[in-house]
Amino acid sequence: MLPRFLAPNAAIGKTVTLDAENSRHARALRIKQGDDVHLFDGQGNEYEAVVKTIGKTVTVDVLAATSARKPTRDLIIAFSTPKGDRADWLVEKATELGASVLIPLTTQRTVVVPSPAKIDRWRRVAADAARQCGRATIPEIVQPTMLDDVLAEGADVKLLLDSEGKPLLDVAGKARSVLCIIGPEGGLTDEEVSRCVENGCVLASLGPLMLRIETAAMAACALLGMK
Repeated sequence: MLPRFLAPNAAIGKTVTLDAENSRHARALRIKQGDDVHLFDGQGNEYEAVVKTIGKTVTVDVLAATSARKPTRDLIIAFSTPKGDRADWLVEKATELGASVLIPLTTQRTVVVPSPAKIDRWRRVAADAARQCGRATIPEIVQPTMLDDVLAEGADVKLLLDSEGKPLLDVAGKARSVLCIIGPEGGLTDEEVSRCVENGCVLASLGPLMLRIETAAMAACALLGMK
């Protein structure tokens, strides 16, 4: 498999300069002038390219478009941020499994509200995960969002993960876009659950056990994401 790098401005016939992070990665792989590589722009496009120069930054000539691996549906994961570095793991694996949008959810019992610096870090984690797994798109990661604003998302199906709900695949069906809401470790309040239901959410279950936030996110992505 050829080395793969993110190049948001890639276009056929263009010479592009890799950013500092991707240039460092190229040098670490001992890429040489004239080597064939793959590029992706994070928006769903993939390219064949050849290395032009190696230095502090790396430049490549974009030769042709190639097939791209994209999620088959829009999968929006709204999650209360878990403690510690568990959220980094969530972002990485959700990217690998096909999430389209990741929304840090703020609820009455939310403990962790990520800072703008943390959101920027997650975007770098997602970009690196997309590069490594061969995905052509990078999920959008937005700023922390209140529950009512999440409920306003225009998904075909809206699911609130709850162990007492119906099986997730039964309620998601073949919907082109799905919103999955994952509450905090203490759960949503009864009033918040009622608001979700009033706004069209269906309770969906991943099984009878109480799952950690990141485990629930991974299970939902595995079932509904990249196929």
